[in-house]
Formats: sequence, structure tokens, C-alpha cells
Amino acid sequence: GGPAGAGGARKARRTARGRAKDPDAPKRPPSAYILFCGDVRAETRRDNPEASFAELQRAIAARWKALPSEERAEYEDRARALREGAGGNGRRRAQGGSWRATSGGSESTSESESESESRDSAEDDADAAHDPMPAEE
Repeated sequence: GGPAGAGGARKARRTARGRAKDPDAPKRPPSAYILFCGDVRAETRRDNPEASFAELQRAIAARWKALPSEERAEYEDRARALREGAGGNGRRRAQGGSWRATSGGSESTSESESESESRDSAEDDADAAHDPMPAEE
């Protein structure tokens, strides 16, 4: 899959806003559903050895929906504990903060500006490389 002519080196995955994701950024803590998936995936796989990925996901989702509220609450408690123990990442993200440590304020700002300029020029270069009609000289 993918558009015709798409190939070559892989680019960094982009977010909805178009910025490249930072591979060093901390991962978000797992949700209750993800914790449940991790616990039951092997068992579900063992029960359905010929199932495709999508079929396994459907089976796991059906098990989650049928899970009694007491058992689901255990997963939700585990997820809440992980969120709170993750150094407040979710809270800082909601407040618009950053996970990066800021040592001097201006150093952080100049670094992000230079990253932004570098990213903009890289995007311009990439756009120029794929421009079907080159500029007239």
C-alpha cells in the first residue's frame, strides 16, 4: 500500500499537526483496555491459533465488553496507578507542558526555534524534490 511512486527512505512518522514525533519522548502509560489485552492475548492466541490479527483483536474486544465490572475495575485501577506513577506525563501534556527538562529557558527556546527552522527547510527541500513542475530559470 501507499500512493504510487511512494518509496525510498522512510520518513519519521508525523502527527496530525505535521510535526515529526520525537523518538525519545516518553510513552504514555497504558489504558485499562491495553493492560487487559496484554494479559489475555497469549491465551486468546492459544485458543485461536489460525486467527488473523484482526480476528484476534475482535475476540479480545468481545472479551473486554463481556468482562464483569468488578474485573474491569481492577484493570482501571492498575491503569490509574500507572498514570499517576508516570511522573505526571498525562497531566503535563493536558496543561500544554513539555516532558523535556528546561535548564535555562532561553536555551530551550532557541533549540526549539532552530529545530523548527531546520524542519521547515527540510520540508521545503522535500517539496522541491517532488515538485512535478520545476521553477523556470
